[in-house]
Amino acid sequence: MIAQNQLSQYEFLQIDEEPYFLANFQDDRVVSRGISQVMLGHKINTPGSPGQDGVFVEWQWDGNTLVVRNDVSGMYPCYYATWDNTIAISPSIPRLLLLGAPSELDGAALAVFFRLGNFVGEDTPFRAIRALPPNAVLEWKDKRLSVRGRRSIGVEAKISRSAAIDGYVSCFRDAVRRRIPEGTAAVTLSGGRDSRHILLELCEAGHPPALGVTVGEYLYNHSNEAEIAAQLAQLVGVSHVIVSQTESPFLLELKKNVLTNFCSDEHAWFFSVADYLRGKVEVVYDGLGGSLFCDGFALTEERLHLCRAGKWRALGEDLLGSDVTMHFLNEDVRRQWSRELAVERLLEELEQHGSAPNPVSSFYYWNRSRREVALSPYRLLRGFNAVVSPFCDYGVYQHLASLPAAMVLDHTFHNDTISKAFPAAGAIPYAYKPKFRENDGKELVQLSHELLTYCYRQWQSSLVSFSYVVPRAMRCLIDRAYSSTMLWLAPPAIYLLQLESVIRRAKRVSIVP
Repeated sequence: MIAQNQLSQYEFLQIDEEPYFLANFQDDRVVSRGISQVMLGHKINTPGSPGQDGVFVEWQWDGNTLVVRNDVSGMYPCYYATWDNTIAISPSIPRLLLLGAPSELDGAALAVFFRLGNFVGEDTPFRAIRALPPNAVLEWKDKRLSVRGRRSIGVEAKISRSAAIDGYVSCFRDAVRRRIPEGTAAVTLSGGRDSRHILLELCEAGHPPALGVTVGEYLYNHSNEAEIAAQLAQLVGVSHVIVSQTESPFLLELKKNVLTNFCSDEHAWFFSVADYLRGKVEVVYDGLGGSLFCDGFALTEERLHLCRAGKWRALGEDLLGSDVTMHFLNEDVRRQWSRELAVERLLEELEQHGSAPNPVSSFYYWNRSRREVALSPYRLLRGFNAVVSPFCDYGVYQHLASLPAAMVLDHTFHNDTISKAFPAAGAIPYAYKPKFRENDGKELVQLSHELLTYCYRQWQSSLVSFSYVVPRAMRCLIDRAYSSTMLWLAPPAIYLLQLESVIRRAKRVSIVP
């Protein structure tokens, strides 16, 4: 059994260490606390970019005005809240709650999150807390807030597939060379396309990384990623390390939830990579943004037809999937966070991408990549001089976002690009998608036990349906064949119980100027 002090350590992991700034008007004067000038991440100068490229956020307080800016794509996670003549900003939502930000939940945002897997637009779990938009300029002065920002939606290019591949080879090569590492570097090397492309271009530029790191054994899934990554590393003469997940899956969920600001339903596996690399290298290369446009992520002929016909509601229904797993919510909350509410919120966002050459990939780039996938490199990879994402280069984005959806519909565009740029790597296949790993179910039984203990400790929950969650978790203890239920039941239940715990703590100890 996990001790209460260990549980609390993971529930509120590193919240008190997160940077922040808060300003509050009191009796016609401003009282402030926190760090008045911050630059997190890195900047890159990219020709033609409509804003500052790179992945970063910065803020400055001069005693009178707060100004906050971020990168052109808004990939660096950062959030703000205003209330009672107060403004606060931080890369940590739990930190904002501790500072006193209102904790009323955003039902529409959460209705989308639990069905889609990520938040959209600038939504967070809380009505009062917003993510910075892309290419943002936030100003707060004399109790007045101004937030400007915009997404650069792609404009279709009239180009042949061959010329588009040549253009991709060229612009990605330029992007990597704008990001030559200063110090020892590593690539988070999977068996897929994005990390392969990064590794090969670094070697082509004469700056091979010190090592590549791959997760070899997942808790619940298996794949041949480690084998494929090892072949690729051997081809270019780069050291390769395989790490495994060993920590309690329950504790990993707690860590993941708080560090990703309760904005992600994935990434728990990534801690093994981050923990191994910390202290060994100074720079880490990550494939954020790489699989969206060139691989046609989530793009199907049917979805493309719906976009062209302007049938956004039908597309939204398709993207949200089934509601069959939503019963972990208690009945009242499930009714409030309804599917119709989720569809209406999703429609607002989908329609913003109607003019894009590839509306589906555009939607996922600006919402899934920016709002969820970015949390892995820019919230979990801590303690490094730089975390670098060359696929987020504006030149790369501009090229890929201009390609018509039909060009990438067969999901071979990135394969063909890499093969053209690096023919020798073409003989190495790509890994197959992870599959459920049949085992003795020990880890899932442990997860069931820890979830039941957490339910007992968080008995005051107003969100979770204990009458639904508890019997199923108990069955997993005695029926190994049923234990895979934990894969879809445990994460959202843990998420909500922990979210409520963080809210309660914030109300007890919130900081006031």
